[in-house]
Amino acid sequence: MIALLCGILLVVAVGWAQRGPFYQGRSLRAWLRGFDGETGEARRRSAEAIGHMGPGVVPRLIPQLAHARPGPEPKWKQWVRDLVSRQSVVKIAPFRRIDERCEALAALDALGPDARAAVPALEGLLHEKPPDHRALIVLARIGPDAVPVLNRALTNDERVIRMGARACLDAMRSHSDLMFPKTPEDAEFMRRTCKFNLLVLQGAFREYKAQHPEEVLPDSFEGLSN
Repeated sequence: MIALLCGILLVVAVGWAQRGPFYQGRSLRAWLRGFDGETGEARRRSAEAIGHMGPGVVPRLIPQLAHARPGPEPKWKQWVRDLVSRQSVVKIAPFRRIDERCEALAALDALGPDARAAVPALEGLLHEKPPDHRALIVLARIGPDAVPVLNRALTNDERVIRMGARACLDAMRSHSDLMFPKTPEDAEFMRRTCKFNLLVLQGAFREYKAQHPEEVLPDSFEGLSN
């Protein structure tokens, strides 16, 4: 009985330790789930909490980068959601897909230079098939320790990675708000990822325009809708 009790306590202790560390009574896992929150406030609170936890959480975040990105939603889930939406008797909370890799990326981004130990793992994401370009903005936030990786990415096999690396290096040199946000709102990973994607699109448009001088094109790709 004593051995059984000790075994149970050991399992509980290991499970509890795996949930840590803690900040304000919430585990690291709980704060990571906040990056999947629907509101910017929830995501900003998670970023602040990760910042308080510090570089000690990086070894726990690196394995999470290996998680695959969510694929297309299964058709049966689409069917169930559509069926439920057509009636008003049964109410079911909307199904939310958890992107555990994105949670880890957002947490590493919040740590900035303190996440330097994750640089090799982040570089690995640039060589996946397909590559995960979100790793670029995190590398840029880490700063000088990640510059060699960004320079190597300029010769990546994938065009989106080459253009993204160039955009990140330019933003770092110009001390852009993208890499050096002035407010917690501007620092939010999701918002900055959208800005980063826009920069890559702008760079792709400029490159296409330079390669096709015979075409009459607007000064920016936003004008293509006119």
